[in-house]
Amino acid sequence: MNWVFICSFTFRAASFGAALLFGGMAPFAIYFRVWPAILYFRSNSRKIHLSLKKLNRPKGWPLLVCFLLLHICLQSYGRSASYNITYRLLSRENGLANRVASSGLQDSRGFIWVGTRDGLNRYDGYSFELLTREKNGLQSNNVADLCEDQDKKLWILYGVSNTNILSGGKIDILDLYTHKVVPFETYFGKSALFSPKQVIAISNNAQRDLFIHTSDSFVYAYNGKTFTKLNAREQVDEKVPEYFFVNTATSKGLWIRYDYFVSKDSRHKKVPEHRDGYRPMYFKGEDSLIVMYLNKGKVTEYGQQQTYSVSPGGIYPYTPPFDEAEKKLFFDICKKDYYFLIGDDPTGYTLIQKDGTDLYLMRNEQMIHLLNIADLKGIAALQITDVFSDNGGKIWACTNAGLLIFDVAENRFTHYLNSREYKLDGNYTNYQVRGISTDRQGNIYASTITGAYKITDHDTDDIALKTLTRESYNTPMVRDGDKFYYGQTQLYEYNSTTDEIRHVLGKDTHYVWSIHKLGEDKWWVSEHDCVYLVKGKQYHNIYNEDGRRIEHGFWIHQFFTDNEGNKWMAGAQGLYRMKNDSVVAEHWSATTMNKARKLPSEDIHYVHVDAEGDFWMATNGDGLYRWLRKTNSFQHKTIADGLSSNTLYGILQDEQGYLWMSSDHGLMRMNPRDFSVKTYTVKDGLTDNEFNRLSYHRADDGRMMFGTIDGINAFYPSAFYEDGTKRFDAPLQITSFLQFLASSGRLEDLTAALAINNEIVLHPGDNFFTLEFALLDYDEGKHKYAYMVEGMDDSWHYLDVNTLSLSRLPYGNYTLRIKGQNSAGEWSTREIKLPLLVQMPFYRQAWFVVACILLALLGMAIFVRIRIWQYRNRNEQLEEVVALRTVELKASLVQKEVLLKEIHHRVKNNLQVISSLLHLQSRSLGDSEARAALQESQNRVLSIALVHQKLYQNEGLDAIEFSSFANELFIQIDAVFAKQEKRVNFINLLPITSVVVDTAVPLGLVLNELITNSFKYAFHDTANPQIVLSLQKTDAGYEFEYKDNGPGLPPNIDIAKAKSLGLRLITRLTKQLNGTVRYQYDDGGVFTIVVPSYMMKHQAEVNN
Repeated sequence: MNWVFICSFTFRAASFGAALLFGGMAPFAIYFRVWPAILYFRSNSRKIHLSLKKLNRPKGWPLLVCFLLLHICLQSYGRSASYNITYRLLSRENGLANRVASSGLQDSRGFIWVGTRDGLNRYDGYSFELLTREKNGLQSNNVADLCEDQDKKLWILYGVSNTNILSGGKIDILDLYTHKVVPFETYFGKSALFSPKQVIAISNNAQRDLFIHTSDSFVYAYNGKTFTKLNAREQVDEKVPEYFFVNTATSKGLWIRYDYFVSKDSRHKKVPEHRDGYRPMYFKGEDSLIVMYLNKGKVTEYGQQQTYSVSPGGIYPYTPPFDEAEKKLFFDICKKDYYFLIGDDPTGYTLIQKDGTDLYLMRNEQMIHLLNIADLKGIAALQITDVFSDNGGKIWACTNAGLLIFDVAENRFTHYLNSREYKLDGNYTNYQVRGISTDRQGNIYASTITGAYKITDHDTDDIALKTLTRESYNTPMVRDGDKFYYGQTQLYEYNSTTDEIRHVLGKDTHYVWSIHKLGEDKWWVSEHDCVYLVKGKQYHNIYNEDGRRIEHGFWIHQFFTDNEGNKWMAGAQGLYRMKNDSVVAEHWSATTMNKARKLPSEDIHYVHVDAEGDFWMATNGDGLYRWLRKTNSFQHKTIADGLSSNTLYGILQDEQGYLWMSSDHGLMRMNPRDFSVKTYTVKDGLTDNEFNRLSYHRADDGRMMFGTIDGINAFYPSAFYEDGTKRFDAPLQITSFLQFLASSGRLEDLTAALAINNEIVLHPGDNFFTLEFALLDYDEGKHKYAYMVEGMDDSWHYLDVNTLSLSRLPYGNYTLRIKGQNSAGEWSTREIKLPLLVQMPFYRQAWFVVACILLALLGMAIFVRIRIWQYRNRNEQLEEVVALRTVELKASLVQKEVLLKEIHHRVKNNLQVISSLLHLQSRSLGDSEARAALQESQNRVLSIALVHQKLYQNEGLDAIEFSSFANELFIQIDAVFAKQEKRVNFINLLPITSVVVDTAVPLGLVLNELITNSFKYAFHDTANPQIVLSLQKTDAGYEFEYKDNGPGLPPNIDIAKAKSLGLRLITRLTKQLNGTVRYQYDDGGVFTIVVPSYMMKHQAEVNN
C-alpha cells in the first residue's frame, strides 16, 4: 500500500514569506516616490505613472520557484475559494494605435473605447477602429480621459503632449452612433457654465452622471441635458500636482482625492484625518472607504494596525473579513511606500499593485492574485493608468504595454489526478482517466493510463491518494457493493472493506474495453471488436436473434437497463436489446434494412434513459439524439443548435433535470425542456477540454465526476444552478455596413446612416450589401452567428464568421434578424432586428402601374372624345350630305314614282286596249269556241291590267293588297259572265295581305283561271253557286285555298298531266312561284296552292 498525502496548511503565510524573502533579496528601482494613491474604475483623473520593474532573480531562484509551485498546489487543495484567472494582452500587434493606453471604458452599446497618444480606438472584439485628428477631426491625438453621459455622447478630454498633465484645455463630444465629433464650445454654446480650459478632471458613475471638477475648485454635475453647479468649495492643494487629482463618482456624489465628498444635492463633507494620517485600502459600498491608520506617517507593526471605515458621516472602526494570510498580505502591501490601488465604481472591484511585481484583485473583500510581472514576457516595467470592467465582468487595465484583459471566475470544479497538481508514476505529460466510481463513504476510485487509484477527500485539509495497481487501464471502474472491478488484459477486484485485491479473470489475448457484472462470476466483457458472456473464466459467444454467432463489429461502450427492465448494449454498430444473457432480441442501427428498427445514427457512446423512458443518445461525431420511444421519433441537436462539439462521450442528469454531457471540447449542461446549452471549458476551471469515453460517474450524494485526458473534474451541480437563471445578454452590434449603390455605381460605407435610420433600403439597381457585426462579450473563444430574413426564410442560416452578404433579394418588406452565440454555446438574448425594404423598379411598382392604367384610360378617354368629336363632325357633315341627298332622292323618288305610276297606268291602259281589241275581235267571230277563247284571253289581260292598276293606285309601287285585288278580279270576271241567270256567292276570307308584284301577277293569273273555270263549268247544275277563297300560314309557306261547290273535275284526274290550257297555266304559274298545287274534291273542287314565304316578301326583306 503506497499512500501519498498532499497537505494544505492552514497557515499559508509560510510560502508567502518564503517567496517574499527570496524575492526581497533582489534590488528594484523606483524612479520617483509618491504618496500611495487609490484610483477606481471610471474615475477620470487617473494619470499615475509608476515604473514597475521586474525583480532581478537571485541565484537561489529555483528554490523560490519551488516555494511558489508549492504555494499554488496548496491553494488548489485548500478549502477557501479558488479562481480561474485568464488574461491576455492587446497591443499594437493587435491594432491598438499606441502601446500606451491612457484611459478606457465600455460604452452603453457595448463597445470598448481606448484613448492613446496616437488617437482614439474603438474595439469590437475582432479589430480596432482608429479615430484621429487628421481623419476624423479630433482636436488632438493625445487622448487623456474618456466618459460617457446619459445622452450616449462620449466626452474626450485631451492631455498635454509629452507630459502627465491630464487636461490640456480641450474637450470634444463624440456621437457614439455616427462618430461625429463636435468641440465642447460648439456643442454646448452658452449653456455651459465653465470653459474646457478650467477642467481638471471628469468623472462619471454607473448611471452615467458626469461630475466636472474645475480649477476654481467647483464641481459641476451634468445629467445629459443640463449642468448643475454643486455648492462645494475646496481649495486645491498647491503641493499636489494637477495630474495627481484622483476623483471617484458614485451614485450619490463625488469623492475628491478620497478625503472630500460632494453629494448631488450640494451637501459636502471633509473626511477627518488628512491623507497623511491613513492609507486607503478599498471601497466598501458607495460611501465607505476602508483605510489603515498610520502612526506618524508610517504603518504600525504587524498585529497593531488599525483599520477604519471612513465616510462623510464619520470614522468608525472596521475589521475586514480576512484570514490571517490575507491580513499579513495587506499589511505587507500597505507598509510599502510604493503601491497604489485602482478600482471600479465603489461597489465593484479594486485592483492592487504591490512592489511593482504582483497584481491583486480585491473582490467581495477577498484578495485574488492575478499575475506577476514576470508572466508578461518582454515587459520590463508595467505602468497602469486606468482600469474598468465590462458588462461580462472582465477587467480591463490600460497600461504602458497595451490593454490587459482579466477574466476571473470562481472555480467550482475540484481536480483529481491531473498532471499539474499530481505527480504519478510513468513518463506521461498528462494523466488520462478512463473509469470512475465512488463508495458509500465518498472515496473516489479511478482507472487511468498510469494505474488504478483510490482518492480519499473528506473536505479536510488532507487528500490521500492510494495506488491500487500500476498498469495502464482503459476499462470503466465498476462497483458492486463494496467491491470494485477494473482491468485491461486482466480483470481485478478490489474489496474496499478488506483492502484486498484479487485477480478475477483474464486472458492475454483479450483486450478488455468495457465490462458489466451480471451475477456472481458472470460478466459481459467487450473487446474492441466483439463482446462475450463470461462465466467463471470461460468465454462464450453471443448470438443474434436468428441464431447466428456475433463475431465482429460488436464493440460495446455501455451496458444499461431501460425503465421496463430490459437490458441494452450501446456500441459502434447501434443498440442491442438483449433477450437473455447470450441472445440479442433486437438490433437497432442506421444501416439495417428493417425500417422498424432504423436509427438515425450508428456509433453510440452513451445512452441516458430519462423518467419518460426516452433515450438520449451521445454519438461519435453526430451530436445528440433524443429517441421518443412512444412515438418512435427523433430530435437531433448539433453544433448548429449550441453544442460545443458533435462528439459526445457521456450524459448524466442532475436533481434539477439538467443533462451534463462530456465531449471532445468542453463539458456541456443542457436544459432538456428548451435544449439551451451552457458549455464549460478550461477557462471555467476544467483540467482539459477533451474528455474520455467510459469516464463519467454520479456519486450517491449527487456529486458528478468526468474524466478527461488529464485528470478528473468533480463538482456538485447545485453550484451551477444559478447559471441556469442567468441570461446571456451580451450586446450584438453592427460594426460595418457596405452597400452597392446604383446611383454612384460603387460600394459605399453607410454604417453611420444605418446607425441613425436603423433600416436597410435597397433601391432598384442596389444589387447587394455586406454587414459586419460583433458579439460584444470579448471572449477569446470562437463565436457563431445566425441570420434569418423574416418574410422570406422559415429557418435560421448559420455562420462561422461575423460577416453577412446578401444580394438579389426579391422585392418586398422584410425584417433581417441576426443573433450571436458565445463559445459556451449560449445565444445572446439581444438580437439585431433591421427592417429591410427591397424596392421594386418604378415601372413595377403599384403606383406606376396604376398611373399607367390611369394614363392609358385618360389617353383612351381623350382618344374616344376626339374620335367622338370627329365622328360627330363627320356625322354632321354626312347628315348634311344625306339630308341634301335625301331631298334629292325624294325628289328623284317622287319623279320615279310618278314615272312608275305613269308606266303602270300606261301598261294598264295598253292592256285594256288589248282587251278591247280582243273583245271587238270576239264580236266579229261567229265560232263560239273562238269567241270563248278570245274572251278568256281578254280576262287574262284584264287580270294583269288590274294588277298594274292596283300598283299605280297604291302608295307602294312594288306590291299590291291581294284581298281587295281578288274582290275586284271576281267582280270583273263576274261581269263577263253576267248573262248567266245564277248569281255566284263569292266569299273572300283572305286577310289583308301585301303581295309583291312578281308574285301578284302569276298568282293573279292563277286566280283568274280558277274563277273563270268555276263560272264556265261548275255552276250549271248548282242551285246556289259559291266560291270560297282563304289563306293560312304554315311551315311550308302560305297556302291559298280556292273552293267552289260545283261537281269538280273528273275523278282520278292528274292536273300535272291535264291537257286543258287552264290547268296547264295553273301548274306552270305555280312552278314559277316555286310553289306547289294540289287538287281534291270535298263537296266541290278544292285547289290548294302553296307559295314559299320568301316569294311573298319584298326583295330587300329577302336579302336581309
